[in-house]
Amino acid sequence: MNSDHKKVVKTVIFSLTPKGDLLNHRLVGEHYTSEIIKDQGGIMACVKERFNQVTYMVFICATGIAVRSIGKLMVDKYKDPAVLVLDEEGRYVISLLSGHLGGGNAYAKEIGKSINAIPIITTSTDVHGVGSLDLLLQALHCDVHVHRDDILKINMALIRGESVGLYSDIGLNDAGYAGYLEGFTIMEDFQTFIKMSADYKVYIGYDTRQIEALSPKNLWCVPKVLCLGTGTRKNLDTNAYFHELDTYLKAVNTHPSAIAILTSVDIKRQEPCLEALCQAWSLESVFFTVQDLKSVHDQFEKSEWVIKTLGIGSVAGPSAWLISKGNMIHQGRKMKGSTFALGRII
Repeated sequence: MNSDHKKVVKTVIFSLTPKGDLLNHRLVGEHYTSEIIKDQGGIMACVKERFNQVTYMVFICATGIAVRSIGKLMVDKYKDPAVLVLDEEGRYVISLLSGHLGGGNAYAKEIGKSINAIPIITTSTDVHGVGSLDLLLQALHCDVHVHRDDILKINMALIRGESVGLYSDIGLNDAGYAGYLEGFTIMEDFQTFIKMSADYKVYIGYDTRQIEALSPKNLWCVPKVLCLGTGTRKNLDTNAYFHELDTYLKAVNTHPSAIAILTSVDIKRQEPCLEALCQAWSLESVFFTVQDLKSVHDQFEKSEWVIKTLGIGSVAGPSAWLISKGNMIHQGRKMKGSTFALGRII
């Protein structure tokens, strides 16, 4: 298997006093590999240089220094790094910026637990002890940016104690989602969800039949949780490939925005139509060797042509099976010049 996509988490910690330096070294030892910066060339210059390069920016100093250092650098809570401030005694850890989507609140709690400091968190949903739609959508791999206005509306409804119905194609029983769900009324059946009375309703899923059944007032969010296994005839016309994919997705009632990964056999790595799809849909691509696919190809319908050319019975199904670890949504379908299958990665 070949894939080049990895998220790099980087933390920079600023300390300005001897006591702050000691705490700085404690944080580095107990958390991520961090870059320690003292007041070299002025704190403002150091912060400006690194603001857009890091995931977490931690200040061990007075809050005012931190605020003045980042004031002109802030752009958007969907883009800015999480910023935290600790006093040099390590008594308090303040989540100052990007507490939700940037992970600042969670990191403040983590630091607080490890050094016995009190986390200071002021995000409204946290203060009121209710869930937050932005964190739920982030956890379920939805495009949070396109729903920013709806997120504010739903979060405010939760804070006010209004009823918010929730249905998801992805099971929400996983313990990792528990902290985001307080205040939502979670429905296990879609038809019951449609008929329920609520101030707001949120559907998180990729089934186009269910999306079409929603009222215009309902919010729907598509999670990027599917992998598309595919095989294709050599040098298949790109427009023809896109047309066949569109036909396939409509037939299996799947919204295209749910696809996160394209996967196939490694000899198709430079196939023009696959490269075009990955670029157009911003997909990660993962390619397997024939030997990889051979380990599971017996579970899928075989093609004599593929057996003759590759020595295995199929490509689309086995590729999707390996990425999804057997969590198949659709076993596969042969089109005129291509084949497709779908698996779910979470």
